[in-house]
Amino acid sequence: MFGRLTPEHVASLFSSWVEGLPKLVFWTRLLTAWRGSRELFATGEYRPVEIRGPAAEHFVAFIRRQAEDVALVCVGRHFSLLAPSPGVLPGLERLADTVLLTDALVGRLWIEALSGRTLDARMGRECLPSLMNVLGDMPWAVWVTSPSQS
Repeated sequence: MFGRLTPEHVASLFSSWVEGLPKLVFWTRLLTAWRGSRELFATGEYRPVEIRGPAAEHFVAFIRRQAEDVALVCVGRHFSLLAPSPGVLPGLERLADTVLLTDALVGRLWIEALSGRTLDARMGRECLPSLMNVLGDMPWAVWVTSPSQS
């Protein structure tokens, strides 16, 4: 239904932040992702994800899990306070020292539903994913497990 969001597209959305365009686009795309995983989001177990580090208070994250299906959602909260000026997307490199405290990523192949990025965490290494790696170039992320977990 929608093309993939690019960092350039997201930056242009934030130049119109007063009109609420970034939130509108995010929620529209998130609802589209939910439609593709209806059971997971409707009845899956909800677990908040603790975030630690200098930018922790500016983000929220949670996991939905149902059997082998898992989703990780991470979004900005008071995100504009990180920006150098209104309408400018914050430099996400500032998030490198902020981590998500979860082991849900380990052992899975992931697809980010809004950008199409992939993350192969099937090697089973223990790690704390940095917020910068989870978000990439975006101020939000919706990671879902790949249908083929081979």
